[in-house]
Amino acid sequence: MGKIKMSLYIGKEHDNLFLETNEKVRLIYHINGFMSEDEFVDSFESDAKEFNTLENEKTTLDSIMQIDFDYMLEFHIFVFGMKEVEVYQFKSNKLRNLHKLHDNVYEIPCEKSYSIDNWKVAAMLADHFYSIINHEENLFPFPEKMLYNFLFQEQEKLYRSNIFSHYDFIDEVNEFREKHGIQFEHSEGTEIILSSLYVMRKYLNIEWVEIYRLLEKGKHMTKPDLRNFIANIDEELMSVWDKVEFGSIKVQVQDELGEKKVDTTELLNSIKSTFNAENREDVKGVYLIYSNNELFYVGESKKSVYSRLKRHFSKEEKVKNGEGPKRYNFFKDLLEGDLRVDILRMKEGLEYRRILEEIITLSERPKYKQSIDMDYVAPAGYEEDLESHTNK
Repeated sequence: MGKIKMSLYIGKEHDNLFLETNEKVRLIYHINGFMSEDEFVDSFESDAKEFNTLENEKTTLDSIMQIDFDYMLEFHIFVFGMKEVEVYQFKSNKLRNLHKLHDNVYEIPCEKSYSIDNWKVAAMLADHFYSIINHEENLFPFPEKMLYNFLFQEQEKLYRSNIFSHYDFIDEVNEFREKHGIQFEHSEGTEIILSSLYVMRKYLNIEWVEIYRLLEKGKHMTKPDLRNFIANIDEELMSVWDKVEFGSIKVQVQDELGEKKVDTTELLNSIKSTFNAENREDVKGVYLIYSNNELFYVGESKKSVYSRLKRHFSKEEKVKNGEGPKRYNFFKDLLEGDLRVDILRMKEGLEYRRILEEIITLSERPKYKQSIDMDYVAPAGYEEDLESHTNK
């Protein structure tokens, strides 16, 4: 691909991030960012979104609000070409590194670009025919994981919406099947494979002869047995669980001039006292926030539960001041109820904290998770543990 340029119009807060290409292309866009706030770092990451651009015309990608200007922002563009996927990384260092084009319009510099052969991407999809949307974090490197997660999500959507309803594609499949003498079994697995082949054709322009090679390579492979995966971690996970320390803490809320705020000093002292800890960093693991005895939120921290809680309890104030991102809206009025925090302190096996968090979330369906699922278009996702700490 030729020239690709990203620009930001700081004169308005909505629909102000633009991408300009010199040809018509299909692409996906992803943004992530972080900003230091007091004693922790606020971070966010979105799922990739699909766009189609026109030749030499600007495409509106996103709305970068005033609060976002204080973030270190990274923008990733994945352009689907005939033979390769081109990857571009743009970066805004709190606006300091932008190039002024004219009044209120700045170009965001492209810091890195490279390409991935389409057949390599397709081979990765074929190796994970039976994968679901959520993958292990380390399965794909960043930012390529955004590309693969997007393609797996598209596969999942096709599978759930009935791949056989795409008649033109099924006609191609039947011609391919007859030409190469391939027989697909009538099973759920076939629908999953066909959904993946559709994605390969649509986004990666993989020819049927190359698809035949991929199927030949993996035709003797069988779907993995989930029970084996579970058995491999069951004993170790239970060993970690047996060593978890439990503590329940009542959160003190103060009324300051009509504004309710958590007494963070008392919160820290309670955490340290409950677990006989000297420093905030000594208590890490999984935590559950209850409001009026109803589970509101389940979270985890690999560095400091207190820092995460302090961050959560500040979100209501940010929402009321119009400073927080959209996902903070679900924390509005949290401090109106009686608050309690249950902490599962982990000294060993901290790598299992996210598994425990996910198990509890899926089992108990906290109020925040239900609200996100029903009303919020952009998923909350994990917010990385990038907090800065001061020992006390």
